Amino acid sequence: MSNEDYAGLDKNVVSAVLSVQNKGHVRYIRYLLSKRVPPTSMKKELGRLSLSAPDRNTLAIYFEHLVLPMIRECGLTEYYTNYYERLATGKAEKDTTPTLSFDVTFEDKDADRIAFCRLVRNLEIEDMWSREIVRYYGGIHHIPQNEQGERVIKVVKPRNVENILTSPRKYVIDKLLLENVPATRIEAYLWEKYQLKISDVDISAYAKYFFNFERRDIETLLEQLINERNSVESDLEILYNNDELTLGDKAATASQYEKKIKFLDETISELNTRYSEFSYQQGLDEKISLELIIEDIIKRGYDRFKMLDTAKDRDVVKPITDISKMVFTAIDKKHQMEDHKIKTERTILDRDKSAGEVMLELYQEAYDRAIQSMETKHVAEGETEVSLDDIEGVDEV
Repeated sequence: MSNEDYAGLDKNVVSAVLSVQNKGHVRYIRYLLSKRVPPTSMKKELGRLSLSAPDRNTLAIYFEHLVLPMIRECGLTEYYTNYYERLATGKAEKDTTPTLSFDVTFEDKDADRIAFCRLVRNLEIEDMWSREIVRYYGGIHHIPQNEQGERVIKVVKPRNVENILTSPRKYVIDKLLLENVPATRIEAYLWEKYQLKISDVDISAYAKYFFNFERRDIETLLEQLINERNSVESDLEILYNNDELTLGDKAATASQYEKKIKFLDETISELNTRYSEFSYQQGLDEKISLELIIEDIIKRGYDRFKMLDTAKDRDVVKPITDISKMVFTAIDKKHQMEDHKIKTERTILDRDKSAGEVMLELYQEAYDRAIQSMETKHVAEGETEVSLDDIEGVDEV
């Protein structure tokens, strides 16, 4: 809907539409509505996936103002009139509404099937319908074409996101997608790390239907995650107060919701720390001293060695070393480029120490301070010699 469409609506209607539209899994909700899934069944399905579900009134408003106009435009009103009435009056709360089947519902009306393909394209949910549509036509190459010679749905390969939704590594995929890792790299990582085969096209479809990445700015993403977290928590409270469910059903769904809340809390915290604070500081000072970054990495690394438990401090050595090497290499390369530029301009160069030399000096300073501290301690205790084995982290240094 455009801003003009919103301008003529009641603010409560706008609020209801946006509450659904801003969900990461809004396309999946559209898919369930296009299938004519009743609200109770939709809530169960979204609960199975630990996703928040709009209430019946919100669904009815969203369907009326966003989905129904597209249905009318495609000439498919007759297939949704009864469903909308049930949705609007509350009768759809009972699981009696037959879901829409691409094979059965349209009987022998092929023109309506083609019109339905146009509907799912307008709703941006053709990937979710692709398996059912391709199966009906007997293959991608048998899908009918429109007047422009294009297939009525643009699909190269049927998408299958169910294998991701039911995967025990789903949260790994979620985390990588939130960190903007490309689908091809996620596919390679899952195979290398877990011997889990999931194609990049399915991962891309999953990202499209369950994350709604229309804009990749961090503020929008954080707002989306916070809203979803609050919605899931609200659904969890409703679940606990639902006397119609058995204790087993409550326990199973509650466990999914609790895991999702924990995941969202951790993700929101990480994104806030990684982007909000750092980006703000970076915006205040655009010319950050790279040498100071190196100093900070080394000092923090050594302090970490001293602070962490002995059984754990070795775990941080490799990642800190890898990051340091990467930054050192980048700084030295930058210096080489600057040297070349200065040399071509016939300017006398007085180059500072290389990144590696800075690293060695900082470690030497930390090492000397540790020795001095240990000597002071041993003298106070009446001992005359200091053993290097007494210094935590000395092997790594």
